[in-house]
Amino acid sequence: MSRRIFRFTLMLMLILSPISLMARPQQVTADAVSSAQANAQTAEAQYNTAQAAATQAASQATAAQNAWRDAITNFTKAPAGPLKTAAQNAMLQAQKTAQQAQLAARAAASQANAARMNAVRTAQQANALQAALSRQTALASAQAAATQTAAAKAPAATATAATAATSATSATGGKSGGSAASSGNSGVNAFNSVWGTLTGGGKSSSGAAGNAGAAGTGAGAGAETGAGNAVVGGTSSTARNARGSSQPAAAPADSASATQGPARKAFGSSALGMGQSTDSLLTVYGCSRMGTQVVCDTDFSNQNNSVTQVSGADEWKDVYLQDDAGDNHMRAMGVFENDNGDQRTQITLPYGEKSRYILVFNGVPATVKTVKLKSTANVLDVEDIPVANPSEAAAQSGGAATDQGTPGVQQATAPSTKARSKPPRS
Repeated sequence: MSRRIFRFTLMLMLILSPISLMARPQQVTADAVSSAQANAQTAEAQYNTAQAAATQAASQATAAQNAWRDAITNFTKAPAGPLKTAAQNAMLQAQKTAQQAQLAARAAASQANAARMNAVRTAQQANALQAALSRQTALASAQAAATQTAAAKAPAATATAATAATSATSATGGKSGGSAASSGNSGVNAFNSVWGTLTGGGKSSSGAAGNAGAAGTGAGAGAETGAGNAVVGGTSSTARNARGSSQPAAAPADSASATQGPARKAFGSSALGMGQSTDSLLTVYGCSRMGTQVVCDTDFSNQNNSVTQVSGADEWKDVYLQDDAGDNHMRAMGVFENDNGDQRTQITLPYGEKSRYILVFNGVPATVKTVKLKSTANVLDVEDIPVANPSEAAAQSGGAATDQGTPGVQQATAPSTKARSKPPRS
């Protein structure tokens, strides 16, 4: 009988406080919360340090860029001879320093971004542990109150169960006592219902309730964990667009897109000179002839961090070619060429990136052998540039080439400007 009374008491406690048998999440301690908050503060301090280092590296990169520009200006103004050579060496060293500073600035920015993500993640973990500790404290308070209520009602329930059990035994002498007592007393019917639950279906009911509680708790924990992962996973870095990957469509066939530049390997890997404008750098590699049209092969480097769309018609339009007879020829057109060999009148060029840039000059006499590239508005003065002639080279090697120009090349229709004593005005 004592065992049956204990089961009945336990059943009453389950009815009064079902939350006591629910699957509990992993216990969170106040020390764990304090440790998580300390980690979050450390991560925040590391992010501030990394951000300051990134800012300093960016300033150093800007200073190195300015020093490089000054070195280019000194090189273009230096007279021929040892001073020219020294200025060129200083310019190359400044260029190397600027490139290293730019790489260091990018690395510092990447470290600052990683530190920021770590700070966000640790702060989220600390907040989640704090919320779990608050829920855990509230749950413990609710369980304590439910236990006290059940303990207060347990003596009365025990006495009722004992009286009902005695009546059932005396009426039927065993197992049939429950039915006899239930026919005469509705209170005993209620007891038999509970008793059947205890002795027969009680275990399955309790198991189902426990499993349902565990499933609910597991689903809640999974949803919370998934949400946290989604927040952390939402932070990403911006991949940088490669040069030439998002360029405008090609120009029509009758435009400058048909102009072919000279082969780079004809001039070697070293540049003949450089020029500087407000927003760009121009590196000159050489020039070649196609009939009376001369094309000069250069590299255009974008130095404007607020503009990425550049137009060949607008960039370095003040450049003019001075031949060995002293005649000046204004630039007829400018054409960009990407890494795939596609020619564009416009191109997307991020800050610090460069693209091949072909300058076209018309009306240059066939007798011209060397030229100079100069500018009326920007810093550009590259002298003694030999003009290569692919037709003559083919003829000397035994070919039957004629002076008809490169196949597929169209002569530009823009007029050239000649002057002997002074450069043309843009």
